[in-house]
Amino acid sequence: MPEFFQRYDRKVFSKKEETNMIIESFTFDFRPGPDPPGWKPILHPEGVLYFYNEEKVRVPHAHVTPYLTRKQNAVTEANLYDHRYYERITLDIAILEDFIRARNLRMPEHYTLAMDLNIPPQGASYTDYYYVDHDRKIVFFLDDVEAQTDFPVWSQLKGVTSIAHLKHEIEAQYWYHGVLYPSTIDLTAEHVVELRDVILHYLGDMITSQYSTSPYTASELNTMLGQSASRKCRA
Repeated sequence: MPEFFQRYDRKVFSKKEETNMIIESFTFDFRPGPDPPGWKPILHPEGVLYFYNEEKVRVPHAHVTPYLTRKQNAVTEANLYDHRYYERITLDIAILEDFIRARNLRMPEHYTLAMDLNIPPQGASYTDYYYVDHDRKIVFFLDDVEAQTDFPVWSQLKGVTSIAHLKHEIEAQYWYHGVLYPSTIDLTAEHVVELRDVILHYLGDMITSQYSTSPYTASELNTMLGQSASRKCRA
């Protein structure tokens, strides 16, 4: 689930100590090394570096010798400049591809695989994952998901009895994916109009109902409304 990815939970800070560095003459490239094959480094507005793969690349595959060629559409925050992490993510992709092929699963036309490589101080490393379907604007998985343990918001909701109720949270997780990896989503004018409609609904709900379900204050909603209006003018 996107909200369970560890970006904001990792306590990794630079040491506040004096350092010395030399910028060699004629230095034009400030990357730590060549880009990993098929992967494009992208700097998130918050400063986090992640890697996006939307190219056709060769991936080791158990059922095809020696490689399977397909479009990956994958994203990860793992430092793929480190060969160890690159190999691990490549292996994870191969495992998922094997699963899809073995069960003859038909993937959506426009999807992205997101992977979060976790390396705890003690114990084995593991990779969390999810897929997003950009046409349906949902997240999905290759495994069964227990809503009561895998939905961050579940403890706040009581009486959920229909899968239709879950769709709202699945859509919310899709947009949270967009917060984590904005380059994977094409923001259109239609999206902005839809957002404005939701904001206006919340504002009206706060005015007319004493049981408003808005998660934001009127001040926050008006700020978002102003920002969306500016974005619409530039679209």
